[in-house]
This record gives sequence, C-alpha cells and structure tokens, in this order.
Amino acid sequence: TPFLKAALDSKVPRLIVDKQIGPWITGPLRLHSDLELVFEEGTEVFAKAGQFQGLGDTLFMGLEVKNVKFTGLGKGAVLRMRKADYHTEAYKKSEWRHGIALMSAENIRIENISIVATGGDGIYLGEKTKGIPCRNITIRNVICDDNNRQGISIISADHLLIEDCVLKNTKGTPPAAGIDFEPNTPDNQLTDCVVRRCVIENNAGDGIVFAIIHLTKSSKPISIRVEQCVVKGSTQYGFNFVNQYGFNSVPGDKAELMVTGSCEAVDCRFEKCAAGGIQIDQKATDGVTVTLKNTEIIDCGENEKSAPIAFSANYIDHFGNIDLGSIRVVDDKDRCPVKFSNYLKHPKQITGNSPFPVIWLRRQGTFWIYAEKGSPLYFAAAVRQCGQSKLGINSETLTFPNGNIEKLTIPAESANKFEYKIDSVAETGVYVLHFEVGYYAVRLIQCNQPVFLAAPQFNVFASLGKLYLTVPPESKEFGIRIKGGELGEAVGVKIVDPAGTTVWSEDTITDGVQFDQTAEQRKIDGVWQIILEKPSRLTLEDFSIMILGVPPLLSFR
Repeated sequence: TPFLKAALDSKVPRLIVDKQIGPWITGPLRLHSDLELVFEEGTEVFAKAGQFQGLGDTLFMGLEVKNVKFTGLGKGAVLRMRKADYHTEAYKKSEWRHGIALMSAENIRIENISIVATGGDGIYLGEKTKGIPCRNITIRNVICDDNNRQGISIISADHLLIEDCVLKNTKGTPPAAGIDFEPNTPDNQLTDCVVRRCVIENNAGDGIVFAIIHLTKSSKPISIRVEQCVVKGSTQYGFNFVNQYGFNSVPGDKAELMVTGSCEAVDCRFEKCAAGGIQIDQKATDGVTVTLKNTEIIDCGENEKSAPIAFSANYIDHFGNIDLGSIRVVDDKDRCPVKFSNYLKHPKQITGNSPFPVIWLRRQGTFWIYAEKGSPLYFAAAVRQCGQSKLGINSETLTFPNGNIEKLTIPAESANKFEYKIDSVAETGVYVLHFEVGYYAVRLIQCNQPVFLAAPQFNVFASLGKLYLTVPPESKEFGIRIKGGELGEAVGVKIVDPAGTTVWSEDTITDGVQFDQTAEQRKIDGVWQIILEKPSRLTLEDFSIMILGVPPLLSFR
C-alpha cells in the first residue's frame, strides 16, 4: 500500500493510521521530525513480502529526527515483519532489518505498540552522527515479541526510559537478548538509562546484557539502572555484565583503558534462566561499579556445573568493585550458589568492594566460609572497644577443611581493618574463622566467598540491619528467641517470611521473647529475614539472638 508512505513523505504533523479490515502492507518507511504518529486500536502494519531486500531495511527509520510521538490507542497496535522469510535463500543474511530504528534521534516517545517478528531488533537506538546519541527517549508499554536479534538494542543513548515493557521470545541471531546495551565505539555513550517494571522472558540469549567492551577511559562514564524487573526463562543468563576487553584481551592489568560509571539492578527477580541468574565477566576494580540490591534468583543454572551467580576473571588481574547487596537465592540443586572461573590461572587479586551490614558480635564470633579448591579467599574484619574495656589477649584462628588450624593475630594498629587472603585455597570445603576478643566486639567487614555466622547464640552489640536465616526443606518447626541486655538495653525486631511479608514484630525487646513457626501454620522453608531496628524506648546496646529447631546459621545477604 503506497498511501502510508505517501502520507509520511508529505511531512504532515499528525498522522492517524486507522484500523482496516486487513493490515497495512508496506515497504520500508521513513519518519520525519515534529511528527505525531497515531495508530487506532487494533491497527496492524505488515512488512510487504519480497521487499526489505536491503541488509539494513527497516520498517520505520528515524535518522536524526526530533520530536516524534509513536502511539497506539486503546489496547495498542501491531508492527509486524516476516522473520521467517528473511532466513530463506530469497534474502541475503542480515541482522539489521529492525522494526523501529532511531539514529541520533531526540525527544522520541514510543507507547502502546507491539513489534513482532522483525529481521533484526524490535527497537534499535544508535548514532547517525559520531558522538550524537539518541537523547530523551521514552519506550513505554511496548511488547517486543519473536524478534530475530534483540528485543531492544541500545548502542548509544542519553536520558532513556524503558518502562512497563515485555521483551520476549527473541530467537534467530545472537546475542538474542531481551535488552542489549552494547556500544560499538568509544564515542558511544550509555548515560541516564533506566529500565523499569519490565518483563523479559523466554529469550534465546540473555535477559539483559551489558556488553561494554568497546568503551574506554575516554568514554563518558556510564549510568544504567534496572529496577523492579522480572527476567525468566532465558537460555543464557538473566543479567550478564561483560566488561571491557573481555573477548580479545591478553592477560594483564588494563585499568588505564577502563570506562567508569555505574550499572545497578534494584528489586529485580531472575527465574529459571538456564545458564544462571547473574554473570559478571571481566569486572575490573577500576572500571564500572556494578551494584545489585534486593535481588531474587530462583532456580537458575540448570547444569550441575553452573551456578546461580557466576564471576569470571580470565583477562584481568584485579577483579572487584561489585556490591551484591541483599540477594535471596532459591536453588533446586545442592551446590554453592556462587562460581568463580579463572581459566588462565595467573594470580588474581580479589578486591571485594561489598561491605557487609555492621553487625558487631560481643566477646566472640564464628564465621563459616565456603570456598572451592583453586579459588581465592579474602576477608577483612574489625574489632572495637565496648565501654571502658581495653583490648587484652585476643585469639583468632582459621580452621581449614582438613582440620589444620592457622593462628591469626589482630595487632592493635589493625583493629579497624584486619585483612587476610589466600590466592588459591588447596581444598574445597568450609573454612571456620573464629575470634575471641574478650570484652570487645568483632565484625566481619567483607568476604569474597559465601559466609555464615555460626553459633548456638549470637551476642550482638549495638547493631542494626538485616540478617538472613535459611530454613531447610521438610523442616517441621523453628524458633527465633530475642533477649535484650541488662539495665534497660533493648532492640526492635521484625521477622519477614520468604514471601516478603512481615509476620512478626516487637518494637522494644528487653526480656526474652520468642517467635515460633510450624509447617502446619504456613510454608516455612526458604530464606527468612531478621531485621534489627532501633527500639522506640530504652537504649540499643547488648542483645542476643538464638536460633531453635534449624541449623543456627545466619547470613548477611
């Protein structure tokens, strides 16, 4: 149908595409600036068979356009291409036959549209002019379904919002992700990019991939935030951060080449992603800060050799600058939730920039650290004065899985931060770290391996924050007993169940109180939160926590 193309070529400021008995069948279309393009509810625009022979032919192309609104009314409209045709011998192979392509465009809004079966990406955001990104772009309530390469590709963007979208069933040409942030040159940028409340599911690649291997120190620092998103059913990872020079670097420290900035995921869930929930690859300490907050990983990593969380440092010497925040892992396999790979085997410095909540343990503290053979082990601890007491004789030991004991000593000058590391542990198992500090208090600041607080009773000093208790499957009942200290010392406590519901709270606990739960009352297996809060009355100082009925192991995350 030539009418749609003719209407756009006339540069009319407002074009209403009405619903017909059948679809609008068209070849490639070109957008112009200062355009409001409105599709009536149920309208379908369909790529014409036999056309789109050019490798970059796109259904809607916007080259350096400004002020364009692309809106579907009511339940929306559909833009459909012929992906299956493009994989036949009638077409030259290409991954760039996109649904909507915007190049160095500005002030664009795409809303209430479905983009289906393209020969490339549902939406592509790139540059026409070097150094001019797509700017002020809103993509809202858009469904990208069954596209060939990605749901959405972001090559270069500034002030981007992707909100309330569904990105699913991408399959055909790698990476085949739901969303792919992947600059092509150091001049591209990813600044002020937000992905909010999106569902990303059943993609043949990753759910969300951040492939920033082409950005360098000369590039603008990146800023990407993903919040309240659900990623499920990916054949690869749910969240995959691939850092600088990850594919074709040589061993060595390339800190002077690394782009900086931040990439964060907040309140996100990753579920049944085959390769794993989260992978962070080649994440140098001097590069981008990667932060995850309030993350759930559910049954990710279907292979026994995979893991819900995977780190890889094969081309860099300094791996870190990662904050995993609070992560809840539910796994249907009996394995460590974190895997670290280092194929080149040259020494690595693991620098965990992910401090734990400030939880001080009075007099003594025992920590179980799980590490696999060949992996590095690093932790940092601190000791503090309580009242007028002085640090006297202190005893610290690290017990290895084979039973050997190494005695450690915290010198007075290192009390604020005592560090210990092993470049490569000799065996897989639990390493037991034990502190005896008299009337002082001890805390674990950070550790690069999974760690648990372990004790029949935890004697806590003046601490606030969250602790996590895992109740094993088939448990019948358990209890949590809280008791304040002497002379008006108290604490406030909330108990949150695995579903995220606060099921018990006490504002000011002095005498011992106990929270009990049985399998008859509710489903109890899973990760529970113990939230320590300042009491509304009295003084926060000494209090104790006792775990009953299940293994007394508390984690920081």
